[in-house]
Amino acid sequence: IAGGRSSYEVINQFVAEKVTNDDRTRRFDVTLLINGFPMIHIELKNQAHPFMDAFRQIKKYSIQGKFRGLFGFVQIFVVTNGSNTRYIAADVGERLNETFLTSWVDQNNESVEDYLNFAKEFLKIPEAHQMVSNYSVLDTERKQLIILRPYQIHAIEAVKEASRNQQSGFIWHTTGSGKTLTSYTVTKNLLQIPSIDKTIFLVDRRDLDQQTTGAFKSYAENDFIDIDNTENTNELLKKLLSADRLAIVTTIQKLQIIIKRYSKEDKKDSSKTKKLRNLHIGFIVDECHRTVTPEVHRAINKFFNYPLWYGFTGTPIFEENKRQRKGDLPRT
Repeated sequence: IAGGRSSYEVINQFVAEKVTNDDRTRRFDVTLLINGFPMIHIELKNQAHPFMDAFRQIKKYSIQGKFRGLFGFVQIFVVTNGSNTRYIAADVGERLNETFLTSWVDQNNESVEDYLNFAKEFLKIPEAHQMVSNYSVLDTERKQLIILRPYQIHAIEAVKEASRNQQSGFIWHTTGSGKTLTSYTVTKNLLQIPSIDKTIFLVDRRDLDQQTTGAFKSYAENDFIDIDNTENTNELLKKLLSADRLAIVTTIQKLQIIIKRYSKEDKKDSSKTKKLRNLHIGFIVDECHRTVTPEVHRAINKFFNYPLWYGFTGTPIFEENKRQRKGDLPRT
């Protein structure tokens, strides 16, 4: 992370001082610091106690005002009794909800409960650093920190690896699996890859792109990227030609208009056309089984020299193939 310039520390038995005269000092079990800031706090119980005792202890400490000052920077709480381990996004005590305690699962969908195995997968460097930087999102609208779930993280990592190898693909998801959050994080993380100039989240105009744009902007307000929607085609063109590395939310119809305009004979050799054609673009497509037809997919690939495609679909591909047997789905 950051070219190896980051500093990592582990502290234990930190004494949280009294807040009031009636209060008691508290000792925190283990805290992980990144560049001097406490980021992940771990509360431990022995196997004679349920892990929920550790969760209730954190909640009590938070209500008592122990997680303030520098400890207000903590982003993730981990609770374990050795045999059962969970993580949750940090929040103020009253809002900490046990419903959001999450088990870590590996890429084979096997649950990782043992605390040492959890540490080896979740708390090692750089994974712990990535959890608090790449895989945490602050939802401004709800005023809540969100830590992604394991299946979301594995999907995003697979997309990043594919992009490094100049490969495309699709992500299948179910209703309620957090597709918008996953697609936002894909869009954000792809911009960290130097070879990609822009990321474009494509929706069909039938699919209320304003709703997606609103969610993206709520996530991005406190993030390091700019999310831009496009009011009209000229606005989209301006953003594509800008020197800024942007994440853009737009409709497939607006993109088609630009491609048709700059495919005409009088514009084929213009400097704008050359700049557009040579953009390295990561396309993230919502409802990819119907948003981008094979015909449109071929037209976009013909126009742009360096496109990569990552589609989200809630429809099993084999079901689509039953209805579209002649190669109508873009094969990526």
